[in-house]
Amino acid sequence: MLQINFTYCGTPQTLESNCLCNMCLLTVCLSDFLSFGFLVSNTPHAEYYLRRTLDSLIQHSSTREQLRCSLIVYLTDNNTDFNTAMFRNLTETYMHQINIGFLQIVEILSGYYNQFYQETTALVGTLASTPQEADGLRRLSPKDAADIAYMYDHVYSQNISKYFLHLESGLVTLEGYVDKIRQYIHILETSEWTVLDFTDMIFVGQLIRTRALHKLANTIKLFYRDTPVKHIMTLFGNSMAQKERFEREEPLFEHIGLSSSDNGIAKEAIFRKQPSDPDDPPAIVTTNMHYDVRYAPHSAYGSSPRFFWAQEPKKGDWVQVTFMPEVRLDRVVIETGSVFKPDDYIRNATLLASPTDTLSDTTCKDFEKIGTFHRGHVDVGNLHSRLKHDFTTCLRIEVEASQEYWVVIQQISVFVYKGDKLATN
Repeated sequence: MLQINFTYCGTPQTLESNCLCNMCLLTVCLSDFLSFGFLVSNTPHAEYYLRRTLDSLIQHSSTREQLRCSLIVYLTDNNTDFNTAMFRNLTETYMHQINIGFLQIVEILSGYYNQFYQETTALVGTLASTPQEADGLRRLSPKDAADIAYMYDHVYSQNISKYFLHLESGLVTLEGYVDKIRQYIHILETSEWTVLDFTDMIFVGQLIRTRALHKLANTIKLFYRDTPVKHIMTLFGNSMAQKERFEREEPLFEHIGLSSSDNGIAKEAIFRKQPSDPDDPPAIVTTNMHYDVRYAPHSAYGSSPRFFWAQEPKKGDWVQVTFMPEVRLDRVVIETGSVFKPDDYIRNATLLASPTDTLSDTTCKDFEKIGTFHRGHVDVGNLHSRLKHDFTTCLRIEVEASQEYWVVIQQISVFVYKGDKLATN
């Protein structure tokens, strides 16, 4: 039996249903156009960032738009005291929005994560070679709990509105965002789409028709143990015959802070302010890693608004920047990870430079170590005086140890030496 605590058009309710594994429909307070879903757990500054986001969404929408939309806050933490306090604080501040149905607050009791997990992994022990390994496979991790919460999020939301958009705390939006979403949907009404993107982030800001949420929830149910939800969404779009990414040119949502309260494994973000005005001379960026085709290696270099996103890197994997022509380096700054997926950063890697005058990424040699990554970041300067060679053709990030998390390389910033006005050959 699944028990969900929620506000029903302003009134606290408890719903019980045998829908733990068969994904039954839940009838809740309806909004005919759009619903927004947030997962919130006890992470640093969770309430502050959630309130900033709620206030932005409220202030930049009209009363008429609020009557046609719903903000659904899912309290997903294992600590029921945190959930209770958050519920009380939100109802005290936003009672008007709750009464008109614009805000709903939902809590799925933590015991049901474990119950679902145990039911869907009953045979997992047969895949293990030792009792210890079997025990580890059966244990519910924070990542698994967060993925299951996404599944419940989609189950709950599928009957509320025509469209559903996934957000997280720590985002702010623009005036008239609801109408801008409506306009973009109208522009694409003759296109075949399953997912629309309203940010340049992964997963966050993605809109989907609610009639597909049931199928998405079942997809998560099948694959969440082996595939991150952020990647399941990409696979889901492909499985629904979406052949290209539909992303609004101007993002509607931006992050405001250094941490996210999206799920239980969120932590302080590792982003730092990007260096201003890098030279980023002409180059080819290549890799031997497996990556999402929408986030190719070249996306991490130059003026691209995107980033490079690769599957779990193995020891010896690399990303290489091959300059055309060779350059005299002065400084290199590389940022990995993201504010919305803070675990996707490089754990152990070195930065290397090669003087070899060649355009083949397989024949660069005589690499010289110039830096080591610390929490996904490296910043090395004065290279014009530190390097053994004058001109560099290849710059390489080389992974020193395998890791289980994916990797986002946000930006590779290259500065050339201009002291003697001979930055390039």
